[in-house]
Amino acid sequence: MTSPSFAYLALCHLRHDERGATAIEFACVAPVLLILMFGTIEFSLIMLTQGLMDSATFNASRLGKTGYIPTGLTREEAIRQRISEQAGVLVRAQDLAITTQVYGSFDNINQPEPFTDSNRNGRFDNGEVFVDTNGNGGWDADMARAGLGGAGDVVVYTIDYPWRIQTPIIGYLFNANSTVSLSVRAVVKNEPF
Repeated sequence: MTSPSFAYLALCHLRHDERGATAIEFACVAPVLLILMFGTIEFSLIMLTQGLMDSATFNASRLGKTGYIPTGLTREEAIRQRISEQAGVLVRAQDLAITTQVYGSFDNINQPEPFTDSNRNGRFDNGEVFVDTNGNGGWDADMARAGLGGAGDVVVYTIDYPWRIQTPIIGYLFNANSTVSLSVRAVVKNEPF
C-alpha cells in the first residue's frame, strides 16, 4: 500500500482550514455596505440642502413682500443675497436660478389669460379675443408677469439649484458630473408698501 502524496495531504488540510473565511466574506459584503453608507450620506446632504433652501426662500420672500430695499442694492439683489446668506456653504449663490412670477390674486396662479372661445373647442386659437393680463402682446397659458410685483400683488418665488453629487462612489454609479435638481417654491402676497 502506498502512502498518500504530499499534494493530496495539503488539499485535505486546506479543505478543512477556515482561516481567512472572514476576509472573503467581508470582501463580498463590503461593496454593498459602502454603497449603502455613501448613498445615505449623499441623500442626507441633499435633504439638508433642500431644507436650507426652503428656509432661505421663505425668509427671502418675507423680505420681498415688504418691499424693503437695502441701500445700494435692488430688490432682486437683496433677495439673492438673503438666500445665499441663509443657504450656507452647501449652496453656491451663483448657481441659484431665481424666478419670480407676479399675479393679481391667488386664484390666478397657473391660470391662462382669459379668452373668448369663439369656436368652443376649449383651447385658445389664433384670432380669438383675449385679455393680455401680463402685457406682453400675446396670449399665454400662464398669465404671470415677471418681476417682484407691487403692493397687494401675489408673487411666486421659485428657486432652482443643480446639486452636484458629492460622494465619489455614488457619483461614479450615476455619472461623474451627475446633478440632482433641487427646487423650492414660496407664494406670498406683497404688503401695502
